[in-house]
Amino acid sequence: YVHMLLFFYGADTFRSRQKLNEVVAKFRNEIDPSGLNVATLDGAKLTVPEFENAVGAPPFLAKKRLVLIERLQTNKNTDTLEHVTKHLDDERLNDVIVVFWEEALSGKKSTKAVTSLFNRLKKEKLAQAFDELSPVDAPKWAIVTPQSNLASKEIKDSVFRASLKMRKVLFLEENAGYDKRESQSSLLGSGNRL
Repeated sequence: YVHMLLFFYGADTFRSRQKLNEVVAKFRNEIDPSGLNVATLDGAKLTVPEFENAVGAPPFLAKKRLVLIERLQTNKNTDTLEHVTKHLDDERLNDVIVVFWEEALSGKKSTKAVTSLFNRLKKEKLAQAFDELSPVDAPKWAIVTPQSNLASKEIKDSVFRASLKMRKVLFLEENAGYDKRESQSSLLGSGNRL
């Protein structure tokens, strides 16, 4: 049997949320235009019965269901977290695409149940980390991202200008012992905000 689990996580919530929205749009376009088979669950409040109802319900007039579980790491109920982890490989998930979305993983604060769940999810073929972009990578991302995904051309231009200025700071810091903290404001100026 084949089931699909997706895991999007990381500090760059803008890009991970964008990816999540792309998955939902693709699902609605290709599988369920009505949206009747899309369920979004608040992971912080998720209970075992709520999880079971979401993944156990058969698709309605479609081939599959899409279940989004957001911020599960904030759930304080160990039984719920262990239940979700235990049932990720259930055959009944064949008709369900389950997407887990998390902000930056909490690391040291994580409980054993959260760590176990995330270690399992990170092994999925469709697990993707969204780390914060570096000052060098941010403008590259902004330039190659389709215009429709950004608010406007002005944002692209602003990101590009800010990245050029940041590159100057980084170059000076590396090559001339330049103190970035003291001089960053003078190079970026108050008029160049993103």
